[in-house]
Amino acid sequence: GALARDAEAAALVARALSARGRLDEAEPLLAPSRYPEPERGWTEIERARLALEHDDLTRVFALLTESGDPDARSVQIRHANYPEAWLLVARAYARMGEPGRAGKLAQRFTELDALHADVGIAWHLVSAAARARGDAAEAERCAAIEQEARAWRAYLDARRRQVRAQPDEPLPRLGLASCWMQVREYARARTELETLLQRKPEFCRAWFHLGEARRLTGDAAGAREAWTRALSCDPDDLKSRYNRGQLALLDGRLDEAEQDFSKLLGTSAEADPKFAGLHLFVARRALARGDSKAAELAYEKYRALGGGEPLMR
Repeated sequence: GALARDAEAAALVARALSARGRLDEAEPLLAPSRYPEPERGWTEIERARLALEHDDLTRVFALLTESGDPDARSVQIRHANYPEAWLLVARAYARMGEPGRAGKLAQRFTELDALHADVGIAWHLVSAAARARGDAAEAERCAAIEQEARAWRAYLDARRRQVRAQPDEPLPRLGLASCWMQVREYARARTELETLLQRKPEFCRAWFHLGEARRLTGDAAGAREAWTRALSCDPDDLKSRYNRGQLALLDGRLDEAEQDFSKLLGTSAEADPKFAGLHLFVARRALARGDSKAAELAYEKYRALGGGEPLMR
């Protein structure tokens, strides 16, 4: 059927079968003769992964390096456009007790796919390589990245499981979107938030986050719409009001910006550094009206909250 033509799907099915101990069913799906050369990378990588699981390092090198010789002067990775090929060879070198070579290949893997499920393993190998050459500071830095990557992946996987189990519950999907925002995958976050709000439009908090995701994907009009929806749902949403005001300011719609910013005066936003731009706006508007004293007072508040822009542009 479809697996006879789709090497990627066949590799995924084979991985699932092997995980259940059905290796006799998995191996025929990976036969090289089943797929044309351009498609074969998926299945060759899966064959190498199975070889690594069985500690058959010779086979890993035969499948994923041009020379097939782990002692070759330079390592040329076959199927180099598949990030996992680099990591599998790196892991094989690590098992051979060659942390230097393992670290270089693992470093390349982190550059190719920083969000891969196994990136924590790669950073571990990079850290081990640094430690082996006596660079303790670099080893610690990479170990910290490893722990951060593992924690992020664990959180992502947990939220995905929760979303599958409870697709109509808003919090797991909001958490999943937050995961993607954390690593600047704004389009993925936007997709999750839009799905959430199609199911639960009354979930006010999500409208603010959707506005952010839309802004960060270059959709200013969509961001404004989302923040307007957030405010219709919760008029006391300070962040949505501030962001909508800032968007109006950037577009030169000063009266609209003033409408939003004026409603933030007298709220907790006045003393919050995240809203420092509110005071800069008030200061500049006062200066434009010729009220230098009010401008100075507002600008002092802006500076006290950490603002660094000049009063006069």
